[in-house]
Amino acid sequence: MARNLLKFSPKIAVLVVQKNGLGYYDDSRELNFKFPAGAVVDQEIVDPLQFTATLQQFIHDHHLEPHTLLLVLDKSYCFSKIFTAAPAAEAVNEFLANIPFSSLSSLLAPVDNRTYLLAVNKDLYETIKNVFHQSKFKITLVLPSLALETANLTIKKQLTPHALKEISQKQKILKTFNFLGSRSPSYSFSAAFKRLQNHSSRNLFILLPVFLFLVIILGGLLWLRSHPSVRLVRSGITNIHPIPTKAVTPTIRPYSLESTTIKIITAANRPSKNADKLKDNLASLGFKNVVLSSTTAPNTSAKTILSFSLRYPADLKDKITSSTNKLFIDTIIQDDNNLAADVVITVGQSN
Repeated sequence: MARNLLKFSPKIAVLVVQKNGLGYYDDSRELNFKFPAGAVVDQEIVDPLQFTATLQQFIHDHHLEPHTLLLVLDKSYCFSKIFTAAPAAEAVNEFLANIPFSSLSSLLAPVDNRTYLLAVNKDLYETIKNVFHQSKFKITLVLPSLALETANLTIKKQLTPHALKEISQKQKILKTFNFLGSRSPSYSFSAAFKRLQNHSSRNLFILLPVFLFLVIILGGLLWLRSHPSVRLVRSGITNIHPIPTKAVTPTIRPYSLESTTIKIITAANRPSKNADKLKDNLASLGFKNVVLSSTTAPNTSAKTILSFSLRYPADLKDKITSSTNKLFIDTIIQDDNNLAADVVITVGQSN
């Protein structure tokens, strides 16, 4: 029998980690904690002392008593990608390599006929968890909000006894998404190191002659440098002028309302009026390149999927997400590096 990670008790609370702060919910109240200015930048803690002290003061000022705490990571905090089959290690590592966090935690969660790859900033949620641990809170589950959607659970402003019991009863599916009990799928570096060890002896015989050749060339260059007159007479060169070079700076494509390309995909046999409305709404916000497209291989999920390019700006992402949520109730937000447009919105069956 699975270990009871979240034993039903009136002393259960939920802490939601959001992009700019925390939401705390228990059986009697809702509290909000905004990350202190300058302590957290783009989900990275840049001033740990200030962040920890401010969060401890929040716990003290609101007289938060120790609870069994369910830590939920909001969509705005997670990077995610959906696979229709078990992903290969190369696909997993390619996705994780583009996530700009110094400390990364990731997991693969199979649900129905899909596999979810989720990645978050480990340093931020671990710091939050440790602060609450120091105040005697017990945390055994760290979950993405996607886990609650999969289990058909909703965190409301007040946790009733019925809601607490329902959360406790759905531990089996919640454990699938638990970052505390997961093994990160980013294993390519250790595997590569083992391969290097296995082939090191063979590679040594190949590289040794190359190394000796380079040493000889380097020695010759150093000797010529110490005897400039010999070099100049033999070559017939009397004046040496360096050729100026121009540094090449890689260009990063700027995103804007006018340049963003958005593709809305619907099923060919099931037109969606809301898709037309969404196109008009996005156009009214200033997005100039919005196209409707139909496919014979539609989204089989009931939820509408919003896929954003990995480097897409958060402010523009919020505009598109807000406009979409007004028309489509159930949405999944994910980041993808292989899109036909900057943003792809795939309409679900329930919409």
